[in-house]
Amino acid sequence: MAQNDIGIDLGTTTIIIAQEGKGVVLNQPSVVAMDTRKKTVLEAGDKALAMVGRTPNYISAIFPLKDGVISDHTMTRELICRFVKQVYSSHMVKPRVAVCVPAAITGIESDAVVEAVVAAGWLLPVPVNLRNNSQVRCGSQIP
Repeated sequence: MAQNDIGIDLGTTTIIIAQEGKGVVLNQPSVVAMDTRKKTVLEAGDKALAMVGRTPNYISAIFPLKDGVISDHTMTRELICRFVKQVYSSHMVKPRVAVCVPAAITGIESDAVVEAVVAAGWLLPVPVNLRNNSQVRCGSQIP
């Protein structure tokens, strides 16, 4: 990966973003605080989690990922967009994004992840399909 490539692990409870040469650059909860009156996102990640149970009724905490898949497309896109902007500040070159998803998800669920990343404005490299029983060691290049 070049310096403008990042990897995202979309977890049900945590989103992790890593960059080559830097390692893990972001580790945030998968939660969004939303003002239901204005339909706007107030905070995401740690700040949104800190608001849970301490806000008026019109501010709700939304967990957009359930069982490793996207349950709220709009909020997932918002999470990805905010977190990538937080760790990648260049306005000239957009990073290529590789997203980690559970192996057992369906094609439709996989397409939803791709759609969320692309809708957030980031580029996905060509996907790598690994055959069953293939062996890939950490640190090795994938053919």
